[in-house]
Amino acid sequence: MKILHTSDWHIGKKLYKKDLEDDHLFFIDWIMEYIENEAIDVLIVAGDIFDIAFPSNSSLKIYYDFLRKLIKTGCQSVFIIGGNHDSVSTLEAPKEILKFLNVNVIGGIPEKMEELIFTVKSKKNSVNICAVPFLRDSDIRKSAAGESYEERKKALQSGISNYYENIANIIEKKANGFPSIVTGHLFMTGVSKSDSERDIHIGNMDGIRASSLPSTFDYWALGHIHRPQVVDNKDFIRYSGSPLPLSFSERNDKKQLVLITVSENKISKISPVEVPIYRKLIRISGTFNEVVEKIEAYPAVGNIKDRADIIIMEATYDPSLVRRFEEFVKQLDTIEILNYKIQFKNKIIGTDDLFDGKMNLNELKVSDVFTKRLEKENISPENRKELWLAFQEVLEEVNNL
Repeated sequence: MKILHTSDWHIGKKLYKKDLEDDHLFFIDWIMEYIENEAIDVLIVAGDIFDIAFPSNSSLKIYYDFLRKLIKTGCQSVFIIGGNHDSVSTLEAPKEILKFLNVNVIGGIPEKMEELIFTVKSKKNSVNICAVPFLRDSDIRKSAAGESYEERKKALQSGISNYYENIANIIEKKANGFPSIVTGHLFMTGVSKSDSERDIHIGNMDGIRASSLPSTFDYWALGHIHRPQVVDNKDFIRYSGSPLPLSFSERNDKKQLVLITVSENKISKISPVEVPIYRKLIRISGTFNEVVEKIEAYPAVGNIKDRADIIIMEATYDPSLVRRFEEFVKQLDTIEILNYKIQFKNKIIGTDDLFDGKMNLNELKVSDVFTKRLEKENISPENRKELWLAFQEVLEEVNNL
């Protein structure tokens, strides 16, 4: 039996206001071909199918076209898990219809925990799938008046651990001898993040320790972190990462899926599967003349243009550089400039420079701006934590509207 683990597609994502629709369509065509050629039996998508809670019609079309194509393959079971970006109601709207097509959608936690557990059987092998979605604060604990930041954080982390312990207890009682795969859309400690992640769940600020989770499961199919990686040096606890680079900080990442092979009712192999690059994201920096020279030397790659983020650094303030660079960009036909920034060493630092020139304001996350605001205010560390907690709770409520 072959099981394919992926996550964090973020359909509808925009990079500097440019959509990634063509990139998503390329990926979906590729994964369909891979599923058919490799005779994949089970597909797991571990959260963040969409980039926003209420996706556009074009994003929904990409998703439903994907499902339509998938149903025609030999893949016998599909598990689509809700992430922190996904709306439970949006994701689960066609849930009952999709059940008849062996597509299991778990947008949020059900009333009965047993509804998250499935047994997939083939002629020679079987596997238990524990399809746990993103666990929200309101799902797993009751807030108490007067709780401090640390108390709330520990209560939430404990609630997540206890939830997985309860799932593990149900699996152990089944005692069917099949390997068990559990999903999770969460932040584990020690992982490498990128600029494109948006943590809106307070319990994900410091992460969950792998040691605090049950050892019952044979594989953890994780989502939420966009860089593919093994957690805590344990090969069976993995983030597949996003299949597309979702920010320029991911431009050098090797995007991948994870293939889990089950033989004789045991997981016999866990293998990364590299996703081909549709178009590159590149970052070019230097003086005006150096940047122009690098861009002119960049090779054309056919009809698909690579996308670039440009940082021009000059010693002396010269406002004419903006006009000169924009005129230069108009004549380009080799790459697509998504964003450019011109910095002058002798210019007084302003609002746009708060982030050390690493990020444009159009690219910033709401949480980044709020964090910088807190840093500039004379607020005690404890009050700062309380304000951050309140901000995260409000942001989560807005995201779920």
